[in-house]
Amino acid sequence: MSTSSKIKYCFVGGGSGGHISAAQAIIDEFVANEGEKFYKGMIYVGSNVAMVGDKSGLSIEARRFADAQFKFLTIRAAKLQRKFDWSQFKLVFKLIAGIYDSFNILRAHKPQKIISTGGFVSVPLCLAAWVLQIPIYLHEQTAAVGLANKIVSRLATKVMISFESSKDHFPAHKTQLTGNPVRKGIFNKDSNTDLAMRIKKVLKANPKKKFMFITGGGQGSHKINMTILNSLPELTKKWNIFIQTGANETHKDIRKFESELSNYDNLIASEFYEKEDAGFLFNNADLVIARAGANTVYELGVVGTPAILIPLSFAANNEQYKNAKVLEDSNLAVIIQERELSKDTFLNAVDDSSSLKMGQQVFQAYAAKKIYSIFERSD
Repeated sequence: MSTSSKIKYCFVGGGSGGHISAAQAIIDEFVANEGEKFYKGMIYVGSNVAMVGDKSGLSIEARRFADAQFKFLTIRAAKLQRKFDWSQFKLVFKLIAGIYDSFNILRAHKPQKIISTGGFVSVPLCLAAWVLQIPIYLHEQTAAVGLANKIVSRLATKVMISFESSKDHFPAHKTQLTGNPVRKGIFNKDSNTDLAMRIKKVLKANPKKKFMFITGGGQGSHKINMTILNSLPELTKKWNIFIQTGANETHKDIRKFESELSNYDNLIASEFYEKEDAGFLFNNADLVIARAGANTVYELGVVGTPAILIPLSFAANNEQYKNAKVLEDSNLAVIIQERELSKDTFLNAVDDSSSLKMGQQVFQAYAAKKIYSIFERSD
């Protein structure tokens, strides 16, 4: 399969780290097969705002791809809601604005195919692409299906799914099981970023303590952050800790952790971590505390790192719990329901995690190759 100087692919996906990680893994596979010239034949479209109320430019995809070798563009977009209230009128206007932005981008760059990995930003772009008769290829990462992908699947030429159970949600004639693509960087056990060097220094200074990596996802989780903050006196006795708090403008959790750094020499806190650090963190952690998004669960299952998973309580169709259950059934994870999360339940789960099986590979890492082969055959 070859690319020309014209834009061949338009990637779209965002709003959560899972959509972006899947897109990154697919892009990496194209580059592995076609070389860096592929970057010149693609664009990526994301949202200019992460969450309602957050500042422009703080979307996860905007941060992740700020220094990318391909052109990154943004549209106005808003998260779709299943329940109607009067505030939704503002979101409707944003959706219309996003469709307008999308038409402008697609007409200017004339991509031949759309690759969507989901999220609210994908809806206006895919609606515009459908009107312009540009083929849409959708990848669904979760066992359950969110509202955005239910809409986009009706417009798509092909739907690629990660779990067999997802087939029931899509038309059989255009649906194919590929698995969930994982970033190639997830296999990198080392990193030399500033953050990685800080973590190595802490681990070297406290060799008898295990390493706990905590993440509430790209946007962070206030509830998880506060549970960890309240548990620090107990946790730091046995664990070296790195927590990625997110950059929520309302709670400003990072400041709360920064005020505690002088009290603990084995605590590191940061709003974000670089994509180059993902493999280092997943491979070197003795225990990961995280939400149960599809990409997080898949990467944990590929690397085999034990985890305590706290599924997002309002995820569509309870999708995060279904994802987490796969690892729990394989003795690779302990689940805490969000409504039950407290200092006591968390510390008990940490104690229970000692029985989890380290290094067990639950998932295989071939999905990106299967997805690439679909496009190779379509050309």
